[in-house]
Amino acid sequence: MSGSVEPIVFIDGRYGVPQEDVLTRLVPGKERWDKGVFETLRMDHGRVAFWPEHWRRLQMGLRVYGIVCPFSHGELKEVLKGVIQRYQGTEGRLRLSVWGARKDQWAVALLPWRALRPEVYARGWTATWSGYRHPQSRTQRVKSLSYHPFGEARQEAARRGVHEIFLQAGDGRVIEGAATNIFCVRQNKILTPPVRDGCLNGVVRQRVLRFARREDWEVCCRSLFAGDLFAAGEIFVTNALIGVMAVTRLADKPIGAGREGPVARKLREIYQRYWQNTAREVV
Repeated sequence: MSGSVEPIVFIDGRYGVPQEDVLTRLVPGKERWDKGVFETLRMDHGRVAFWPEHWRRLQMGLRVYGIVCPFSHGELKEVLKGVIQRYQGTEGRLRLSVWGARKDQWAVALLPWRALRPEVYARGWTATWSGYRHPQSRTQRVKSLSYHPFGEARQEAARRGVHEIFLQAGDGRVIEGAATNIFCVRQNKILTPPVRDGCLNGVVRQRVLRFARREDWEVCCRSLFAGDLFAAGEIFVTNALIGVMAVTRLADKPIGAGREGPVARKLREIYQRYWQNTAREVV
């Protein structure tokens, strides 16, 4: 395995450094799971944020699939602490996965990851349109391990040399990125696809909407199309690892000034302060 920090996994009731095939099997989209859910959290110096929101969404996803939760809240927190204590790095990506119907079909992995540098946020990401259509189904509103279309879209993004790739429904509605929620700024309004269109109601998406309303920006959840994004002064995306990231080029066309805009920058700064102030050790 590459890198100086080894991943740590709790699986089959044991902690350890996993073999590569175990890690591959736990990557969402690598296996065609019949049913299952996962959650991803950023870990920094033993701390995580938004744990109650992730726990509630995990429970909702298990109900959608009819899976009985194989652990109590207290048992899971002990495993999370055990994984963090055994990990040799200061930053990482925590992933909890639950699948199938057997009690032992769950795992917690802590994988090497480092926060992006400020200059990356200032420069922003590139994005394009995916050739895959968004899989409109009830399970796409939870963090489903039926992630194969998104995994293929992420591979497509890598082949095309972009950071993120946007998926559309069959009628052209823009739903979400392969790993992010989408926002744009038009005519002094912050726009984002509504959950009813099929996007995941991301934990960071919810928090950013609250921040924007608190700043007295006008926010509208409505269906978006490609024309809305190309006409936008700003585009930004969100998820639990990156927080708020500007998209400064879409399909090789500059968005706005071609760098992080004022709305994305303000929301990113608010989010980063909030994360630092609310992140807690798993206790």
